[in-house]
Amino acid sequence: MSQLLAKSFTLGTAVQASQLQTARAKQKLINDIQRILQLWPSTLVPPGHALNALAQISQLSTIPQDYQAKLKIRINNLLLQDLRCRIDQCANRPELLDFAQQLYLYSAHLPLTKKSIVSLLIKRLAVFAPRDPLINKSPSLELWSELVQEVHKSPVAVRRKTDLDLACVPVRKQKIVIFGGHQKLKYMVTKALAPDYQLVWFCTDIGATEIQTRLNTVAGAALVVMVTGYAAHKYSELARKACRAHDLPLHYANKGGAQALVHYIQAMLTVSPDHKVNV
Repeated sequence: MSQLLAKSFTLGTAVQASQLQTARAKQKLINDIQRILQLWPSTLVPPGHALNALAQISQLSTIPQDYQAKLKIRINNLLLQDLRCRIDQCANRPELLDFAQQLYLYSAHLPLTKKSIVSLLIKRLAVFAPRDPLINKSPSLELWSELVQEVHKSPVAVRRKTDLDLACVPVRKQKIVIFGGHQKLKYMVTKALAPDYQLVWFCTDIGATEIQTRLNTVAGAALVVMVTGYAAHKYSELARKACRAHDLPLHYANKGGAQALVHYIQAMLTVSPDHKVNV
């Protein structure tokens, strides 16, 4: 009798442990997906399909271990679908290029391959400009950069007045160019300023060759900032070269931290454009 009770207790404990492990695995999956969605630029592309899927996943009692990876892939595919819907809302070439530039600010944090994103942008571009030489190039981050540069060669987009057209930031917003800084700093500062300003970043993980090809984006900037604590000497030289070419002052932010940089930028935009202030 005692042996039977012991065996029953052991079996019950094993079942409870298995249920607890399953519950933990499910919660971990949901947490992983929520982190993906938190990094998603929801101000630009509302993650409607992906959020609906997450709500459905949360209602599941169990999620088989071998199906969890498939669910993450499914969420990414739905995010890609949300992005496709948003890109299809762009009514003309200038508006599409403007959106490509705003999305580029989040390129390091998007949980999708750069190739898949650029493919969608190029496919939409072909609708407006079937003879554009860019559509014949292989999708890559470099091609995305070329699309961003095209913004400054295009007229201001005429936007549709619909309830769905909430994401594209107007070209007329003040442009801020930032040299230096790591990806985490870029993400936090962009999150704070992107709704009100047009930000162009040259982070330290960008190669000198790519920086050279994008230096023309400095043109027309309301403010050019060098984050001295996170920039190598080569970045300083390139920043000075770009500012000289476009007759713009270069400002230096000497204190690190996202909040300090946000406050510095906001303060600099309220003073004379040729006044250099170090913080």
